[in-house]
Amino acid sequence: MDAKEYLQQVRDSYVDRYRTILRSKREEGSDCTAEVWVEPNVPAGQPRPPHPLCVDIMVGDDEKPGMVMIAGDAIDGGLMGILTIGQMPVKVYAIAWEAMPVWIRHPDPDWTALQAWRKKWMNVDGSAPSDEDGLGGLVHYMGSPVAEGGGHLYEMDFGSAPVDALMELLDAIAGMGASEVEIGRSDGSDFPADIQAELKQPELPMDRLMQVTARLLSQLPEVERIEIASPEQINVHAKPDRGVQQVYLGNLHRLLQRTGVEARAKELARYLRGQRESIIPDRAPDLSHLRIAIKDDRFLENIRQLGPKMKPLLKQNLAADLCMVCVWDAPNGMRFADETEAELYGFSPAQMLERARQNFLDCRPEPELSTHDSLLVARTGDCYDAALILDDRWCDEMAARVKGALLACVPSRNICLLGGASNSRTPGDLRKAARRIESGGDHLISSTILIRRDGRWERFEEPVSPPPLSAHLSPVTAAPMKRPWWKFW
Repeated sequence: MDAKEYLQQVRDSYVDRYRTILRSKREEGSDCTAEVWVEPNVPAGQPRPPHPLCVDIMVGDDEKPGMVMIAGDAIDGGLMGILTIGQMPVKVYAIAWEAMPVWIRHPDPDWTALQAWRKKWMNVDGSAPSDEDGLGGLVHYMGSPVAEGGGHLYEMDFGSAPVDALMELLDAIAGMGASEVEIGRSDGSDFPADIQAELKQPELPMDRLMQVTARLLSQLPEVERIEIASPEQINVHAKPDRGVQQVYLGNLHRLLQRTGVEARAKELARYLRGQRESIIPDRAPDLSHLRIAIKDDRFLENIRQLGPKMKPLLKQNLAADLCMVCVWDAPNGMRFADETEAELYGFSPAQMLERARQNFLDCRPEPELSTHDSLLVARTGDCYDAALILDDRWCDEMAARVKGALLACVPSRNICLLGGASNSRTPGDLRKAARRIESGGDHLISSTILIRRDGRWERFEEPVSPPPLSAHLSPVTAAPMKRPWWKFW
């Protein structure tokens, strides 16, 4: 099967499912209309989508309408084939027709070149003829382009559109002068066979990961050359003469160590996309991509030790050893904002930080809560879980679920631990959980316990008990544990 046949198969499978659901609801007696364009009710000050949204199926009358969306998640999959449009290669990975990423490599795209295509295939005015099921062969969604991986990423829902719609889009992209396109995202199964075999070994020591990653980085079209600077650091020289990017493998190594061998290639493919975002950064990121993250003093000290290689970060103290920093969010990672960037947008540092916090609050997923010993464990899965402690409304809700003042600990960026100060077990449970996470986790922050008083976080200080007599008879001083700095990156 070639790439175009694969696309046709995916399209037909999705549209068949679409028709089946539509007909089933009609057989149940529901009043259904397919492909209804609606204007979303967006709160004031929030960015609007680039066009009205197409509801797959509208059920019911105008007074009490119900929406049915036939949607799935984007798939990271294997390489299914390569199309050639003019001189432009198009890699086709495994995809979902209704959740399709389209990545475009172009140094300075003129997106107005796609307006005619959008008008034809999205047909918001409803003039497109429909078939017996009410499907008009329409593309349902085309997001705004986002800088990603050295190019630009569109998220698309091709709805009931034929494969011809996708081919015409590729023709228009080629006409813009794009040099490369990817449909879907690689899961790493297209890596060379020897690299895939290496990643599937039960043991993956750092030196082997270094060799694999250095080889893959050197093959990126943006890279002039690479050099191994230390057992955990690669210096990437980007072209044309864009300076040096430091790539640290510590967190990646720890992540792969606890990832099943069958999923390592996918994680590494995503990591490489993130590095491309850093090597070729967006010229002026949109403020909607700004986010707030939590770091600690040790992280800031390690940044300072890098000297002139790193500009001072845009930051503000939160409590104890914790601070808030601004980052630019991207599909495969984040980039720290420095102090000079606030001026570019006409903001003070404090305004920039507040914008980052508000962006996080506006778009964060709803946390999933679980219990562990006396603790509530909160996760959202978007790498900003530690910043949940900056959400005052959510913290008030959590405080109502525990006894006493709210305690919190953010040992890594991927988890937020909470408990109540009136439970004598909570501080010990927080410390134990933090130690477990520190021993095997990545992107670590701090084991400091915070307490919330009057809407503000402070360091939690436990009452000091008199030391036992044995402590006076045989004093022991434990040496502080020093951890590699990259664990805080």
